[in-house]
Amino acid sequence: GAPAPLLTNASPRNCSLITFLSSMLFLTSMSGLVVAQLRAQHCKDNLMTYMLAVATFALFEAFFFFKIALMKNGSDTQWVVKMFSVCATSIAQFFLCAWGMSTLTSSTPFGGIMQPETMIVYTDLNQCHVDADLYNQHIASGEIKGDRLVCVLEGVCWAEAPDLYTCTLVVSITFSVVLAHSMYTIYAVFIPHCVRQMNDLKNIK
Repeated sequence: GAPAPLLTNASPRNCSLITFLSSMLFLTSMSGLVVAQLRAQHCKDNLMTYMLAVATFALFEAFFFFKIALMKNGSDTQWVVKMFSVCATSIAQFFLCAWGMSTLTSSTPFGGIMQPETMIVYTDLNQCHVDADLYNQHIASGEIKGDRLVCVLEGVCWAEAPDLYTCTLVVSITFSVVLAHSMYTIYAVFIPHCVRQMNDLKNIK
């Protein structure tokens, strides 16, 4: 009999855009790591590990979706494998992003103040572990009156390594954009189109 008709790629443009965004995410993450190293900023939270993980994942994703973007046609078996692969990729991407957001939140002054071991009340601003400008801008508490001051102890990344925290924040925002577009491409375009074509193929048979 005649060979089974090939199914077309539903979203080559979206896959190309994911490739581009993932490449930008890789460059952003690597730049953040370089800045943190050059400024010798480190803290107890896994911000460096997170950025390294994002860079590694972004490089893999850029290559993975680049290959899909180049694939114009394929058999139903090939597209089923691709569907399972992109689903697994999106799940890993979601959990990595969620872990990063959680780590980033725990590194903020709010994350620190909510933990009693990272907060102490002083009567002299000079005793704070953070500088006066940082205190005046971000750490002042409306509940503390008079000359009593609240200072975040060493160990809160936002205070200890501000450049590292800022770079991680930029990476997280970029990662969220890539995640949103990837989810849309996979679950609103790619998979529905593949399933539609497979159903049409069954009806022809």
